[in-house]
Amino acid sequence: FAMCAAIAALPPARRPMEAAAFASLVLLGVLIALSKPLGMAPTFALWPVVLLAHFSSHRVAAAGYATAVVAVGAGLVANTSATMRVDTFVGTTASVGLMAWLVASLTGREARLRAELAAAAETDPLTGLLNRRAFHPTLECLVAGASEKAGLTLVVFDIDHFKSIKDRFGHAAG
Repeated sequence: FAMCAAIAALPPARRPMEAAAFASLVLLGVLIALSKPLGMAPTFALWPVVLLAHFSSHRVAAAGYATAVVAVGAGLVANTSATMRVDTFVGTTASVGLMAWLVASLTGREARLRAELAAAAETDPLTGLLNRRAFHPTLECLVAGASEKAGLTLVVFDIDHFKSIKDRFGHAAG
């Protein structure tokens, strides 16, 4: 039920990818239950959980990790030929959880750095005002959104001989 609710709450463009990740985790539980010998089958939980950690929200990634824990645990319980079940369960779920946390952390850091870079590319470092790259699209939106009732006023100052002021008193004073 939690898996279906998490998928239903997703934006429609992401639902197939996330549904496939959850389905692969369920199938992994079946694979673990039927594998004789067990081999490396439990480690396959890493890929769908990491995929969710990178592309999905923290809530969906956590639901994916919980699904992986249940799938690996149920598969190990159902597999009659598996040895060292507890060790395999703890090692697999800890490794998958740690890797998912690392990927989600790096993805969040990348998103923050991209936002900072975008802000730096659109503002003047000295004044903090929008630069030309950001000013023109903003102005176009304001002009397009202006109506007869709520007009738009634009005030532009052109200071003559500004270069001589900067040359005389320095760039910071200018």
